[in-house]
Amino acid sequence: MIKKIIILLLIILGVVAYLKSEKDVSPISTYNATTTPTITGTSTPINKPTPTKDDNSIRNSAWKVFEAYTLAVQAKNIEEVKQLSYQISEACLDQNKVNECEERMATAYNFAKQFKYEDMKYIAYDDKQIILSGDYFESLDGTSPSFVRGVLYFIRDGSNIKFLSLNPFLGAIVIREENEATSTVRDRLLDATEDQDLDYQLDVFEKCVGMSALPGCVQTDPEKRDTDGDGWWDSIESLFYKQPTQ
Repeated sequence: MIKKIIILLLIILGVVAYLKSEKDVSPISTYNATTTPTITGTSTPINKPTPTKDDNSIRNSAWKVFEAYTLAVQAKNIEEVKQLSYQISEACLDQNKVNECEERMATAYNFAKQFKYEDMKYIAYDDKQIILSGDYFESLDGTSPSFVRGVLYFIRDGSNIKFLSLNPFLGAIVIREENEATSTVRDRLLDATEDQDLDYQLDVFEKCVGMSALPGCVQTDPEKRDTDGDGWWDSIESLFYKQPTQ
């Protein structure tokens, strides 16, 4: 049973570094964009759907795209961002919203700069998508223990890779009960961060239960990486502004 769980789903879509309105909840209160989160610790690695000798090459190629994206949003170079991103926010497509777009790029940079190549230890990919992730960082002390990890999402078309989104806080926080043992808290966090199909969409989100049962939540099958069979993993598809035609 998911009890008193606050699930973190801070999604930054392309140049849009703001939270998607109806699906997101608050990030960890102690985090701010000028603090480097430690995305290391004990982890259950995500399995690679197609493990091959090309893993490291694909990881490097995706990271180079992300590095270029980070530099582009830092420079507020919207044309370069458009070239590197799979999708662009409406604000950055509207010439009358230049200031809003630049604010979004500044916020995107503040999150993007926290990611480090050496932390992105795990890769999941196929011919349409790539996901890089770090270890779960376990914080089991205090009244709000948490498991969080950093994740980068990309779209892949042959050798062409586009940046889709980043999530510095994929994971969960639980509210510690009075005198609750650390082992019990850890078990609850393990339940809250379960991902049976290894698609980087936590089961609680796929089931739309607990704090994830917000307006607009779309139920997917936690045992199928691609619920609707269209080739896009559920986590990737949830990040699209609109349904791709390909």
